[in-house]
Amino acid sequence: MVEDFLFFSKIDNQQDNFYRQLILLSLAYSYLGAIEFITNKLAEKVSCQDCNIDELNKLYIEAAKFNSVFFFHQPVLIDKASLTEMWKEIDKILEVNTSSDELLEQLSNVHYILNLDSENKKIEKEKIQHAKQEKWNFVFAIIGIFIGIIELLK
Repeated sequence: MVEDFLFFSKIDNQQDNFYRQLILLSLAYSYLGAIEFITNKLAEKVSCQDCNIDELNKLYIEAAKFNSVFFFHQPVLIDKASLTEMWKEIDKILEVNTSSDELLEQLSNVHYILNLDSENKKIEKEKIQHAKQEKWNFVFAIIGIFIGIIELLK
């Protein structure tokens, strides 16, 4: 691929295309850098003992914003045939789109697991609260029965 760049840069009237291809390569490495950064943050958040669902939600939103605003599976206009093909080659070699898809899938899976865990904790808390309420209901029922018996004996 580097040899292609070097050869391509020396052809007359092709220097602009050469620079565009270098920009595409730089874009691919920038994408990979951002994906790696988010992946590292995800690993850090998941490996902690007390995972904070809010922090993970923020990371999920950050990754989704990056993916929707900055990341393009095909960052070249379709009518630029040579650049489109060049991007396909860069993506095939560096697997930029695959890395992005894997990151979003990992985020979705972790987000789902933590939401499920959070939901289970919420249900457990509600069960405990319900059990406490039942105990108080029982106590008040006994008190009501005693008051009723006392009133009957008067």
